[in-house]
Amino acid sequence: MALGGQADVVARDAAGNILHDSRAERIARDVDLLDAVSPKLACSTVLRRLFESYSRSVANPTDEFVYLYEVRDRLSAHYGGEQAARNALQITKNDWQRLGLLANVEPLVQGRHRGKHSRGQRVATRAELEDARRLVCEWIIAFARIV
Repeated sequence: MALGGQADVVARDAAGNILHDSRAERIARDVDLLDAVSPKLACSTVLRRLFESYSRSVANPTDEFVYLYEVRDRLSAHYGGEQAARNALQITKNDWQRLGLLANVEPLVQGRHRGKHSRGQRVATRAELEDARRLVCEWIIAFARIV
């Protein structure tokens, strides 16, 4: 199990061959994302910073939502506000608020406001983690398409 309660699963057949490795699959997705937009990284400081935040979220699972939320903050700052960022990148209000809920409101160990939830904190579920990662990846890709 990785830090922050994120369970990685490796399934093997009787001969010991790997059939499924969730950590390797997650890393492969991250590498694919980087490969898709890396040519644009040299041209955009904002895009580089988005990737830095995402990379920190992967490297620091205990603070994952802190770093994922940085992406939302950077996009909002770049476009001059939430509405402008959502319009430019075609992000729904529900998706934007979903990340805010996970990072700021839920009493999650990985969240931004752990001190407000000294009792009753819980580890984010796999579904919550995957949802937040998916949203942020979609936003970074959307930004990279228009830079």
